[in-house]
Amino acid sequence: MNMLRYNIILSFVLRSGLFISILLISMGMWFSFLDGGFQIVDYSVFKGEPEVLKTLSGILEEALQLHSGGLIQLGILSMIATPVFRVVSCLGIFIYQRDYVYVGISGGVLTMLLYSLFYGWK
Repeated sequence: MNMLRYNIILSFVLRSGLFISILLISMGMWFSFLDGGFQIVDYSVFKGEPEVLKTLSGILEEALQLHSGGLIQLGILSMIATPVFRVVSCLGIFIYQRDYVYVGISGGVLTMLLYSLFYGWK
């Protein structure tokens, strides 16, 4: 394969992630508006996210039931996951090309991304 083919693959990964994110967030916003989203919000009292939207399984469950909060959260998660999938795609391409310098660089970037995603919040 030539470099043009690899660039097409990477652009497809990025466009797909962006499209999926936009679609999920738009659907969630639409359902939110249909579900009374035009009501005046009282900002004097802070209400955090419901407990069900604080776990991946809860977000997936809510999104499958087409609840607005679950769809919006899943869209945000897919937006966060898009660059990670790009790095994984680059890693696969570099392994296929046997370009071990870039395999090491991509592996390091992937390690830092995953570490920051899973341990950066503590």
